[in-house]
Amino acid sequence: MNLYRFFGLPNAFKIVEVLVIILLTMTVLLSPGTNHPGAWFFWFNIAFQFLAMIVITGTFLVESENSLTCGREIWPLFECSYSALFFFLNIINTFLCASWVGNGASSSIAAAAFFSFILVILYGLGAAMMLKIWMGFSTSSQGTAAPTTAGVATQGTVLPGDPGMMHPGV
Repeated sequence: MNLYRFFGLPNAFKIVEVLVIILLTMTVLLSPGTNHPGAWFFWFNIAFQFLAMIVITGTFLVESENSLTCGREIWPLFECSYSALFFFLNIINTFLCASWVGNGASSSIAAAAFFSFILVILYGLGAAMMLKIWMGFSTSSQGTAAPTTAGVATQGTVLPGDPGMMHPGV
């Protein structure tokens, strides 16, 4: 278990997202009169996000995220995909909560709309960061580095597994 992995910016969002989902759930549960139009979608969406984020955070915590991607090295693409999905679902949640406030719901539902909007921002930033990381992986794996001569890089960056101009050692 490596807790230092959560101190980096794309990964630090996971814990914050789970905490905001808990705050959002508690805010809506404690508000009077939760029988609003579209409430079934809101609760299904929040429960799905909470369970998915617990599984994803747990597998990331024990460093077995390759089990979610079937052993392939596409974790940034996987994380970008679920973040984009949750981004759009939370946009719907934000508009649902805002419409409930417009229909005379309590002010705690306005706080729920605010928490949903915070989730939109967190998932959007996470998706954008992971897309940038994945695009960096995909361009570096397509062989765009400088040409090599006899296995020694003449210019440009050194690729993984290429010793470049290094001494082979003893």
